[in-house]
Amino acid sequence: MEKLTVALNGIIVGTLEKTVGGEMSFYYQRDWLERAGSRAISLSMPLREERYRGKIVYNFFDNLLPDSEQIRSRIKVRFHVPTKQPFDLLARIGMDCVGAIQLWPYETNIPSVQRVDAEPLTENEIEHLLQRYKDAPLGMQAEVDDFRISLAGAQEKTALQRVFRSHLVSS
Repeated sequence: MEKLTVALNGIIVGTLEKTVGGEMSFYYQRDWLERAGSRAISLSMPLREERYRGKIVYNFFDNLLPDSEQIRSRIKVRFHVPTKQPFDLLARIGMDCVGAIQLWPYETNIPSVQRVDAEPLTENEIEHLLQRYKDAPLGMQAEVDDFRISLAGAQEKTALQRVFRSHLVSS
């Protein structure tokens, strides 16, 4: 059984598990269920103690990834991921997903989301990053080993942060 810790804005909310046969399940942590102001990660998986299984889990986590099979294949090759299945891809690049969801190796100390490590890019560096979208899906840079962002959707894209007049890329 493989496990990933699921966090929301840096706070642990649950656990995603994958059996040897590839079936995924998700359950909320008791601390999250008892926390004032806690909320579900999806309307399709409201807060409850029972484990969620099957398509509802697969579909939610699959939708955190790019839709394009080509992009998924490039991620698989770039990071030596064993399969293109959602659990395996998210185990490698799911540390910063759309909707404030983060997936981390089980029992990892979740870093603070209050701090963002990023470096400014020149216009030429941005141009180079965008021109390399086929070789570097989602803006993956060859020199960055701990790439961790997953952007859903069918189109090629990357994420930059804009602070004042500068564009930043995660470092």
